[in-house]
Amino acid sequence: MRRILLLHCLGGVIVCSIGLSVVSAAIEITDSHGIHRFESPPSRVVVLNWALAENMLALGEVPIGMADIATFQQHAATVDVSENTQDVGTRLSPDLKRIKSLQPDVILIGYSQRALMRPLSNIAPVVYFKNFGKRYQHAEKSRARFLELAKLFDKTALAESLLQRAEQASAQLRASIDVSDRQLVLRIVAPSERHAEQAVLFGSNSMPYYAAELLGLSVVSAVENDQYGTHAVTWAQLAELESVIQDSEQNIIICPIFLSSYASPVAVARSKFAPNSTRHAPEYQNAFGGALSIYTLAEAFAPIVQACLLQ
Repeated sequence: MRRILLLHCLGGVIVCSIGLSVVSAAIEITDSHGIHRFESPPSRVVVLNWALAENMLALGEVPIGMADIATFQQHAATVDVSENTQDVGTRLSPDLKRIKSLQPDVILIGYSQRALMRPLSNIAPVVYFKNFGKRYQHAEKSRARFLELAKLFDKTALAESLLQRAEQASAQLRASIDVSDRQLVLRIVAPSERHAEQAVLFGSNSMPYYAAELLGLSVVSAVENDQYGTHAVTWAQLAELESVIQDSEQNIIICPIFLSSYASPVAVARSKFAPNSTRHAPEYQNAFGGALSIYTLAEAFAPIVQACLLQ
């Protein structure tokens, strides 16, 4: 801590400017709104965004509060959430009173919680990361977000090590897939909850797209995708997209991957997009996760790809 004293003489009049006490923060991170400074890594963290929760857990951090824990475990978890982590409600409408009662040092939020910035900031400092955007390159952005969050917990070296190990594992995985003279294209869809004739297609710049890229494969994609790299399609529209691919190349294999956990069992059962076999549903299905989720998706896709090659 230091005190700054500046003396200026202006026209014979002495103007003294005494600066405020300056504390050099040990930790500085930049989120989507700007710079945050912390004297030490926070130990009491509430996280309302799943990608950030996934990143926290990968770094070995235990949040004191988290949104939608049970659903997260079903959709996204690669590490079990601690029994000491309290559920604070849904991601879109968390329980503010419960969050306040936990006395957090910091609250981590994503795009879906941006409207809650003001009430949450009345409880504790808020760190906001917008993880997806039409102008983002999502693989690059997710990596940057992961490393920035690691700074908050003083775990940059661990984050870099985790990314390096994931890259090495995915390189080995890619080497194990032999497409020979065939062209394998992944059709990655999630069923619509409301319309059996409609699905969400994960195309260029989606997280599953980068997982396919790690395996040396391409995906069926609409020309124009939303900020997540997805596009709502009907069965007829999807057939048209695939016919263009098959007309342009020989020996094309369309390999379906069905992200069934994004809809209820009823919606999955009635979806026209559901493959005949459940083996086309990967064990891990978080298509909106953090940096490491790309590698986990690639690992989950690999057995399905191998099965498609044997057909």
